[in-house]
Amino acid sequence: MKVNARQLLMLLIVLGVFLVLLLGVVLVREQLRLGNIQPTSYTLSSNAVPDTSLLTKSYTNRRFSFSINIPEGYSAQELLPDGNGAIPIVIQNEQGEGIQILVTPNAGDVRELTQAQIVDSIPDLSVDAVETIEIGEEYRGVAFLSDNEAFDRKSREVWFYFRGNLYQISTYARLDGLLKAIFSTWRFL
Repeated sequence: MKVNARQLLMLLIVLGVFLVLLLGVVLVREQLRLGNIQPTSYTLSSNAVPDTSLLTKSYTNRRFSFSINIPEGYSAQELLPDGNGAIPIVIQNEQGEGIQILVTPNAGDVRELTQAQIVDSIPDLSVDAVETIEIGEEYRGVAFLSDNEAFDRKSREVWFYFRGNLYQISTYARLDGLLKAIFSTWRFL
């Protein structure tokens, strides 16, 4: 059977479309497997129950592929990297109070962060009332109370690794309920 140039071109086009569709299916399945991961929550240091109904605005960070909900009247801004390459994301109200998410990119393939690791690397930092958090099935971090100077030496911290990045979330201890509410809406995309 003799195939002319037009038939060969049609065959190549059909084969190309098939390969593109197959690649799309594989990529979608991988995205579904990896995407939309939500961290577990932690217990509040107070008896306050977080009210997520006040979190009416959505913030999506494309660089680190996550989204959270924040309250009306708050803004989120990614700042320039610090001297160590960490990128601060500040979520605050008009009074300047809120939450800081410090993301250190390319922190390696670490999947678990423990109290002992934090104390070893920052011996002067107080790490109290520690709770383990899980991010998906493979990553673990910690929520704890601390004496972070940037937050009047009474802070709530949530630290964990995910997909090669170190996340250090900090706020005033008195805003623990707000952090817990926001953290409960966290989704990795």
